[in-house]
Amino acid sequence: MKVSVIGRGYLGAVHAACMADLGHEVVGIDVDADKIAGLAAGEPPFHEPGFDDLLRRALSSGRLVFTTAMAEAARAQVHFICVGTPSRTATTPPICGTWTPPWTPCSPSWLGTTTARRSWSASRRSRWGPRNGLPPGWPTRRPTPVRCWSGTRSSSARASRSTTPSRPTGWCTGCPQALTFLREVEAINLRRREHVVDLAASACGGDLSGVRVAVLTAAFKPDSDDIRDSPALAVAAAVAGRGSHVVVTDPAALENVRRTHPDLTVEPDVLRAVDGADVVLLLTEWRQYIELDPAEVGRRVARRQIIDGRNALDPSRWRAAGWTYRGLGRP
Repeated sequence: MKVSVIGRGYLGAVHAACMADLGHEVVGIDVDADKIAGLAAGEPPFHEPGFDDLLRRALSSGRLVFTTAMAEAARAQVHFICVGTPSRTATTPPICGTWTPPWTPCSPSWLGTTTARRSWSASRRSRWGPRNGLPPGWPTRRPTPVRCWSGTRSSSARASRSTTPSRPTGWCTGCPQALTFLREVEAINLRRREHVVDLAASACGGDLSGVRVAVLTAAFKPDSDDIRDSPALAVAAAVAGRGSHVVVTDPAALENVRRTHPDLTVEPDVLRAVDGADVVLLLTEWRQYIELDPAEVGRRVARRQIIDGRNALDPSRWRAAGWTYRGLGRP
């Protein structure tokens, strides 16, 4: 099957490589010539575990090519549109022209915090399309209802109990606002971010002015450098806005942070990032941060105070090392 994938970002690039790896002929299209050149050379423009090998394997097979020429899509039988979803506007993505492709299924994107490659290959999402369905084996998805349902479930728990076991800091708000109750779902989600900022202020006597705050991390999920609408980065910026000196560390996303938030201090080494910190905020559950030694970290900070914005740490382990531990919805 000949396939076009329009959009070469976090979603589109992975989707194209996975389709080619299945044996389909894929053309990847994007307006960014530099991004296309990098992908064609086997150099991913973002961090995604396992994607480097997958991309190079697909390229070497000859089944995957990249181009900036939109006309190449005309040769495909199926088209995947993998551009950003407008969250708060009614504008139409510019790729939608006067032609209508024979098949335009939706590409995989949802609230799950696993990697894009793993989500694609192990999807259990529902199919959709014309009455007769798509050809056998096509992994089409309808992400928006799933994302809205997942966000509603988590936000309902927050509203009723101020606790949720899955995404305490909040989820990435890429779900389009279609109904009034979904706007309230998003508002609840955004208030979780504010709550983390308030917890940090409370830990510092109610005033963040002049205090040093270490933020672990910047990406919206682990194993990614994607900071788009990241709750972690939003909290870091809000804490800095209250007058504190914020140091952000992340295993993969710091270059993106430097570009979008030049006012924030970044430090790749986590122990250097926490040096002299009055409070530490864990905001994305990267494994290397969950497995940090509380005693070792405690020797570097000014005050042993940690806010677990993901409820990912073992409270007893940190308290045993002399830390004041605060989770969301946890005693």
